[in-house]
Amino acid sequence: MAVYTEVPDDELAAFVASYGLGSLLSCKGIAEGVENSNYLLHAENGQFILTLFEKRVAAQDLPFFIGLMEHLSKAGLNCPTPVRDSQDRMLRTLAGRPAALVTFLEGLWIRRPQVRHCAAVGELMARMHLAAADFKLRRANALGVAGAAKVLGLPMGDIVHGLETFPGVGRRLERKGESAGVVVYDDYGHHPTAIRATIEAVRQRQPGRRIWAVYEPLTYHRTAALIDEFAASLATADAVVIADIWAGRDPDTTIASAAGLADRVATARSDIPVAAPGSVEATSRWLAANVRAGDAVLVMGGGRSYLIATDLLERLDTETGSR
Repeated sequence: MAVYTEVPDDELAAFVASYGLGSLLSCKGIAEGVENSNYLLHAENGQFILTLFEKRVAAQDLPFFIGLMEHLSKAGLNCPTPVRDSQDRMLRTLAGRPAALVTFLEGLWIRRPQVRHCAAVGELMARMHLAAADFKLRRANALGVAGAAKVLGLPMGDIVHGLETFPGVGRRLERKGESAGVVVYDDYGHHPTAIRATIEAVRQRQPGRRIWAVYEPLTYHRTAALIDEFAASLATADAVVIADIWAGRDPDTTIASAAGLADRVATARSDIPVAAPGSVEATSRWLAANVRAGDAVLVMGGGRSYLIATDLLERLDTETGSR
């Protein structure tokens, strides 16, 4: 069977209500499948599939797969579309499990596939690869690495140990730690597209948390030239903090400022906290005084921004220990 986690009626009703789909009319467990818990939901506005991702699924991979599903659907492929709730979230938590709601597709399982079915699968896979070419999120392909290592003659035990102990790539959505209920990430993102995609990845990885986008702009000329694009990307977070601009080799420090970028963000989103506290040190101090349990802090930039993440965690550890 494929229902491993039962969902209490009141939790399910509250979950569905947040999607604006009308009243829940029925809910039935789906027997097929072996990995996750799946339910067929019938609401006033249609039928949907509810999936609760069980512990065998790596939670950090879910933003990639859910995001890719939405991307392929928008590209015109006939695949389920993740449904966003009233807070624009595609990934939620239900009954203690990561959960997603997707549209229901009519169709039957082909039990005896023929050559024409295989040809159709090949055509669809080609269309899928073409449609996914401009998908911005990335995911580590452990199977590809394992296959290459095996070809090179490495023992399978060494391959498994290497994959199990690999900590990831530094400054690429790197989870620096958690203290006082605050999760802190560090990322090298320093242009508008990367900033927007990384904020979305953290939002999907940490559903239900308030997302802080903390950004140290890289060079004055880049900031001035793309200030509106930076402001629009940063404004997709729930709170924004801008550290002083990292000049690098930029000789003109008068054409842009952290405060100016913060003003643009505040104009775009007057409903969220926006601040420009100063240096990276001042920024970490300000954050330590303003974040709260349940928040997720994403630090981005290409200069000294990495110090904000480590210093913030140290400050939160110290404050927690002194209480």
